[in-house]
Amino acid sequence: MILNNITCSCENATRKIDGTGRIIIPKGLRDRLELQEGDEMIFYFLENEEFNCIGIGKNNFINPKYL
Repeated sequence: MILNNITCSCENATRKIDGTGRIIIPKGLRDRLELQEGDEMIFYFLENEEFNCIGIGKNNFINPKYL
């Protein structure tokens, strides 16, 4: 799927939220995003009439003009 020249894809994994609101990011996704322990993350929400999507990325990786 493409949103404003951003290609979105689905990671084939599901995770449950624990009692403190944490979600474990799968190793394959952490590798794709080059995430390391201690990295600061940014979370953003995209929605339209057809779907809702939560995006994540390194705080220094996301260009604010796409938010």
